[in-house]
Amino acid sequence: MQGKALYSFIDRLGIGTWPAQETEPCGTWLLRASEGVTKRANSVWTGNGDDWNPDDIRREQVEQFYKSRELPVRYHISDASPDGLDAWLESQGYVIEAPCLIMTADTTEAVQRTYRDGNEAFRADILSAPDNEWMRTFIALEGHKPELLPFYRRLFSRIALPAAYVKIMQENETVAVGTSVTEHGWAGFTNVVVHPDRRGHGIGKRLVHELAAWSAGQGADKLYLQVIADNEPAVRLYRSAGYDDLFSYHYRTKFEA
Repeated sequence: MQGKALYSFIDRLGIGTWPAQETEPCGTWLLRASEGVTKRANSVWTGNGDDWNPDDIRREQVEQFYKSRELPVRYHISDASPDGLDAWLESQGYVIEAPCLIMTADTTEAVQRTYRDGNEAFRADILSAPDNEWMRTFIALEGHKPELLPFYRRLFSRIALPAAYVKIMQENETVAVGTSVTEHGWAGFTNVVVHPDRRGHGIGKRLVHELAAWSAGQGADKLYLQVIADNEPAVRLYRSAGYDDLFSYHYRTKFEA
């Protein structure tokens, strides 16, 4: 598998790592809504790579779905999306948001390239479900409002696939968290975040090592992750760990005047 078929395959895997509260089929697309919180869970998945034209009747269903929920119409656009869709959305006033990269790696190589070399300054706890400490740290490090904690608890509870919630501890303080979700021999990493005051000390490397090692134990021989395209420190970390750019995505959003 390669090219657009591979992009579409990974794009579809990503749906299971961040499941929306509401979904509705729209031809080969998927409409997603989740109280307006997070772009991914409140956008149209268009990664099937099928044909499209400006007269596509799916547009009416899309607009009605989001209008009825008082949400902006937002499309998830990747290299697996239909040709011409992104340009048409731009011509209609849809604003580009959050350009991201999808990076992939061989699991064995990623484990080897992040081996911790006997560094015992940090301890890793691997959970099958997020505990209170993991959740509180996730909310704080991602900069989310504390009142969104119940929303994110519900979101993580919807992940029906094998998953690991990793905490990196230093002197009994959680300094980093991350998630790995496995499906069809692949593992997808999300929520990879390190305390801003502890960056540059190898914690991120240890975190992605633990995520990759757990994924290997689940039979995943390939890894993928998403990263904001202009997050240069994170991109450098992943490239040093054996990850290569595969494709990109962004959102197109229509904001009402």
